[in-house]
Amino acid sequence: MFTDVTIPRIHRDRTISKTKTVIEKNIRAVQKIAFLLGENAAETEAILNSIIETNSTGHEAARGRR
Repeated sequence: MFTDVTIPRIHRDRTISKTKTVIEKNIRAVQKIAFLLGENAAETEAILNSIIETNSTGHEAARGRR
């Protein structure tokens, strides 16, 4: 009787392949999340700076009139 010694290797190769696929998918998901967070942070910063600038300019003009 013969024993197929390739079975453990096939299982190992499949496990490695599936693991690499999971890692790649997770990296892509993290990259998408990081992109969205960066985009949102930049937009938020621009809006807040605009609010600060608008209010600072108005506040300084009101001070000058006193």
